[in-house]
Amino acid sequence: MRCAAASLLLTFGCMVGPQGDTDQWVDTSDTDDTDTDTGQDIADIDPTTLPAGDEPCRDPVLVRVESVVDGDTVRVVRDGGGDETIRILGADTPEIGYGGDPDECWAQQARSFTNNSLYGARVWLTFDEECTDGYSRTLAYVHTGTAADDFFDWWLLRQGHARVMVIAPNSTFRTEFLSAQASAEAEELGLWGACQ
Repeated sequence: MRCAAASLLLTFGCMVGPQGDTDQWVDTSDTDDTDTDTGQDIADIDPTTLPAGDEPCRDPVLVRVESVVDGDTVRVVRDGGGDETIRILGADTPEIGYGGDPDECWAQQARSFTNNSLYGARVWLTFDEECTDGYSRTLAYVHTGTAADDFFDWWLLRQGHARVMVIAPNSTFRTEFLSAQASAEAEELGLWGACQ
């Protein structure tokens, strides 16, 4: 793992996110694309300082989130053109029912959280060893800035909107993700308080 990413991850154990209402994540869809912690334009962030896998399948890429499919899947447009469907690594949100099937418990709340957090925002994507899944989606970590709580995959878990889903070889942050989930579960945040 990159040294800067390793030091960033050391803060995960002592981080405390918003308490109670899990929809306190800032809606970035109408912001000016600056990192709220540093005031730096997200495009000026050195992406090599962001958490990524030990042997990423591709270089980091700056994108804008154009739509949210569900809590763990978004569609993005790359700077310079081209679009991709992104499956957020490490987190599995409840499924939205399609074709008359009912939603799983907390599916709409997880989708709303991701939508309020990412829709319209410019974000950095970083990668692990494997870049696509069986559905031709790009597998990526999502970053809204440089602070530990700007690692969206981790924050989704920490706020109780998802369960950990780590599939090798994309397992770099397994320990951090399990810790985030354990904290959310202990505090009965999100699905851990509503779906038991």
